[in-house]
Amino acid sequence: MARGGDPALVKAVDNIDRRKALDYEKKDFLSGNDMSLFGKTKSRDLPPGPPIDPNWARTPEGRFHRFLPFDPEEHNLSGVSGVYIIWHAGVRPEWVYVGNSHDLADDLNRLAENDEVMDYEVNGGLFVSWSLVKNEFQDGVVRFIALNAKPVVENPDVPGKDTELIPVFLPGTEPKEPKTPKY
Repeated sequence: MARGGDPALVKAVDNIDRRKALDYEKKDFLSGNDMSLFGKTKSRDLPPGPPIDPNWARTPEGRFHRFLPFDPEEHNLSGVSGVYIIWHAGVRPEWVYVGNSHDLADDLNRLAENDEVMDYEVNGGLFVSWSLVKNEFQDGVVRFIALNAKPVVENPDVPGKDTELIPVFLPGTEPKEPKTPKY
């Protein structure tokens, strides 16, 4: 899948992607200024408490990406490490597949060729999202998602019982920002 199109649009998307990458580094996902899940601290200790909002990737309009027309290279995911999840909409939506990768573009392209995953496209369309979780936390996040979402297509690489769970919100279940009262 080659990158192309209107050069001005490509430049605008690149700028948005760079800003998002900076936002991932700056955002405070844990208590205080600890950014150990996404940031640069080396602490392996995560505070107990509610699930973490991993800031799942969305379109500029705030929607989740459709998987079928999705081009990972166009979203600069080649060589990018993170956690991803695929689901289908429809009358009875289901989580389809969860995984982590050191090259999101490669894994997502491979899954687009997987008949077992793509069979769910007819059930209201497939959607995908990802989060730039640090490598050392990816297994715990994937195991938590797999145990809670129960994807219908099994990923044989989901970590086992010896992996500490790291609770995160699933796409679309993130807490809403409290509304500021109008006076």
